[in-house]
Amino acid sequence: HASLSRSRSGTPVLTSPAPPSPLVHYTAWSHGTGWASPQLLCVRFCCRLWVLARRVGRVLRPDMPYEIRYNVTMANTHFLASKHLFDPDCAAFVWSLLSGSVEAMRKDIIVCSVGCRFVLDVMCRSNDRTSLPQWFGLLKQLFGNNVKGSRWFLLTCARNTHWKEMLLGSPYSEVRSAILSHLVVPCMKCASPHEVYIPAKGKMGDLPTQGPEASDLLGCSPVHGQPDDDKYAVTLFINCMIDMLKDMRYYGSRCCEFVQVFKEFASLSAKERKFLLERELISKMCCLLYGEESFHHKSSTSAVRCTDSVALISKYSKVAVATMIQVCSLLIRSCSMPQTASQFVHPPTAINSNELCSLSARDSFHFFHKPFFTLLVEHGVNPPAVMEVLIHCCWQNKLVSTNFTDLIISNLGDSCRDCNSSAFKHNLESLGFMFHVKDCMNEYRCKEVLEKFLLFLEGTKQVRPTTETCIRWLTSIVVENEHVMTWFYDHLNRFQDICNLHGWVLKTR
Repeated sequence: HASLSRSRSGTPVLTSPAPPSPLVHYTAWSHGTGWASPQLLCVRFCCRLWVLARRVGRVLRPDMPYEIRYNVTMANTHFLASKHLFDPDCAAFVWSLLSGSVEAMRKDIIVCSVGCRFVLDVMCRSNDRTSLPQWFGLLKQLFGNNVKGSRWFLLTCARNTHWKEMLLGSPYSEVRSAILSHLVVPCMKCASPHEVYIPAKGKMGDLPTQGPEASDLLGCSPVHGQPDDDKYAVTLFINCMIDMLKDMRYYGSRCCEFVQVFKEFASLSAKERKFLLERELISKMCCLLYGEESFHHKSSTSAVRCTDSVALISKYSKVAVATMIQVCSLLIRSCSMPQTASQFVHPPTAINSNELCSLSARDSFHFFHKPFFTLLVEHGVNPPAVMEVLIHCCWQNKLVSTNFTDLIISNLGDSCRDCNSSAFKHNLESLGFMFHVKDCMNEYRCKEVLEKFLLFLEGTKQVRPTTETCIRWLTSIVVENEHVMTWFYDHLNRFQDICNLHGWVLKTR
C-alpha cells in the first residue's frame, strides 16, 4: 500500500512502504509483555545482527550485472579444473611419468616442466601436504645429474615470480625447506660446473641478452647478440636472489631458507665466491641487518646503536642472521688481507688459498664498521664465524690486532656495569678469540691483549661483580695458552692486589 508523506520542502510525496522488518514485530511484542526473558534477549540480538548485516550488505554489495558475475565464476571454475586440483587420475599420471623406467624420457624438459608445475603450483598449495616429501624426492632424482633440466629450472625460477618467491612467501616451512634442499641446491650443484659466470656491472662484454627483462636481471644495458641464456642460468638465478634481498624485511622469520641459498652457493667453489664478491653481497647483507643510514651516522654511541639498528636486526630470526654472517665469513676468508697478500703463509682460515680474491672497499667498510661489528659481538651472532674472521684478519698484522683489541676493551667498559648481561659475556668471549691466532706474533698479541685487559680491570676494580667475572674468566684461559700463563705469573702481584681489595685469595699451582 502506498502512503502520503512530506518531503523536507513540505511538498507531499507518494512513497511505497518499506519491507517488513522483524525489528517491528519484536518491538511491539516486547512492549506488550513488559518483561525481558532469555528468549527476548536472543531475539533482540538476532534483530540487531540482521540490521547490521543489511547495512554492511548495502556497502559491500558489488554493483555488477548477473551475467558478468556468472562469467567470472565459470572462468574461475574452468581454471581450477584445468589445474586438476581435484583429479586423482592426473596425480597418478604425473607420478608414473616422473618415476618411469625410461631414463631418456625422464630427463626430457617436458617431463621436468610437468613435474615442477604440478608439484609447485598444485601440491604445495593444497591443505594435505603429507605426500610432499615423496613428490620432492622424485624431483630431486629428476634434476640430480640433469644439466639441461637444472638450467631450465633455474631460468624458470628467475622469470617466474611465484616460484622464486615461494622461498620467502610460502607460509609452510616444510615447503620452503623442500624447495631449497630438493630443487634449488641440487640444480645449482649440477649446473654451476658448466656455468659461464657473467662479470660484474660494467664488465659485461658481448653477453647476449633477451630483451629488456634480461637486461634488468643482468644489471646492464642491452647489447646485440643471439639469445643464449642456458650458459647463464645460475647467474640469472643468483642475480634475482640478490635483488630479492630488499624484500626480506617483509617476511621476518620466513627468510631462513632464502638466506641458505647464498650459503650453499658460496660453498660450491672459488668462482662462485668471486661472483658474489663482485656483486658486493657482504655490504648488501650488512645494510639489511644494520640499515644503510646507520653506517653514515656521525655518532657511534651505544645509545644510537641500540635504537633503530637493534630493532632492525631483531626483525629476522636468529638462524637467518647467523646464516648471513656465515656467508660473510665465507666470502671474507676467500680474500687475501692487505698484509698477507705478499706473504707465502696464509692464515689457516683461508678458503682455497691458491685462488684468493680481493675484498672491495665497500664490503670492508660495511662489515668492519665499528658500531656494526660491535652489534654482532654483543648480540652473540654466530661466534664461530666471528672468530674465523678475527683470526683471518689479525694474522701477521699488529695494526689490525691492536684495532680489534681496543674495540673489544672499549665495549667491555661500556657494558661493565652489568657483568651478567649477554653483551659483557660476548665481549669477553670475543677477547678470548685473540689468543687463537697461532701465528709468529702470538706472543706479542697475548701480551698486548692481557696488558690492556689488566688496565681495564684495575680501572673497574671497585665494581665487585665485574671484577669477579673478569678474574674467573682470566684464570680459565691461563691453562690454554703458554704465553698467557707466562705473562700471568709475571704480573701475579698486580692481580693479588685486586683480589686483596675484595678479601679474595688467588690460589696458584
